[in-house]
Amino acid sequence: RATIVEQPRRSGSTIDDFFNDSFFQSGGFITKKVPRILQVNPVRINIVPLPEEGRPASFNGAVGEFTFQASVDKRSVEQNEAVALTLSIDGGGNISTVNRPDLPEIEGVKIYESDASTQVIPHGSVIGGKKTFEITLIPPERGTLTIPSVEFSFFNPRSRSYQVQKTNPISIEVRKGTS
Repeated sequence: RATIVEQPRRSGSTIDDFFNDSFFQSGGFITKKVPRILQVNPVRINIVPLPEEGRPASFNGAVGEFTFQASVDKRSVEQNEAVALTLSIDGGGNISTVNRPDLPEIEGVKIYESDASTQVIPHGSVIGGKKTFEITLIPPERGTLTIPSVEFSFFNPRSRSYQVQKTNPISIEVRKGTS
């Protein structure tokens, strides 16, 4: 396959040496574009399917080594006041392709998808990072709102096994609204 590479022009004058400085070369003043055919040796990759045995029901394709946690912005709210639930997945693997874990149904609570963000960070020789999912919950009734345990599973290529991580249930006090 052909590509274009920049090649410095050769000259013997002192003025040309001045303009051959990297400051001028980056702008293309003293370089010419030359087509080149590049060849690389083929790389053989052996792709094997993920095992069916031991695959958890919550598995949605994540492959890597991850940690998983949940948090809320408030532990006490009034009726119909929004609570932000944040699910965070951190570790080595293709973090960009990780999907939000399923949230168990919470009867009577309105649930809105708010935001997801991905931060790609090298983890040693593996690419990885952190992905966060924000979910807005609006509890209409007084009492204790319990966000059930959320489950995230992934295939760990190092241990060659599926791993399941669960958050602890989170309790939120819902007070009578003032309006």
